[in-house]
Amino acid sequence: MNRVFLRQSFDYPIDTFLPGMKLGVNHRNGHIWSLSSWLGIFIPAPGPFTLDWDPNQGHLKLRRKGVIFWTSGVLKSDGRFEYILSDDSMMKYRFSFVSNENEDYVTYTAAEGGSPQELVLYPFGSLYEYRVQLDVAQAEKCDGYNTEGGCVKKDRPSECMKEFGGEFELKNGSFEPSNITNTSRDPYWFGSSNTDCKATCW
Repeated sequence: MNRVFLRQSFDYPIDTFLPGMKLGVNHRNGHIWSLSSWLGIFIPAPGPFTLDWDPNQGHLKLRRKGVIFWTSGVLKSDGRFEYILSDDSMMKYRFSFVSNENEDYVTYTAAEGGSPQELVLYPFGSLYEYRVQLDVAQAEKCDGYNTEGGCVKKDRPSECMKEFGGEFELKNGSFEPSNITNTSRDPYWFGSSNTDCKATCW
């Protein structure tokens, strides 16, 4: 019975990518292996961010509400992706991919001498090595207007940016919703990162 539950957790991952897990597609039954963030740190409902494998380009891709905003870049000969950071003293692992008529997927293994790995897709869209709390993708920097470190630029600027120009000023504060029964807001509007706020509002 334990083996059944373990297999199910690997076939239906939520927000955590463990060594031996697959991200990709099973061509035999059409099943997609991907990660989905939680809606909040303490809210396990599906959030706006997903991580999936693109076998055509050979990239991992982070999406915000279905729109790609970061890619891992190419897989290098040393088993590391171009835009996934690493600290050799703590994070010894190797990515690899499989492509055949039955399935296309990427997986990874912990290298000999390395500590156990646990990559988690956080509710604010960052991919963290959970045990050392290291943001390995640096995707929080991706606001749709830059291309550094794997960030993907938006196809077109927002209407807000056209009207008010290219300067975004981050301010802290709070507010009391005037109508808590108003459902016109996107449910993902609350509780995201500064970059997600920028991408939503700008």
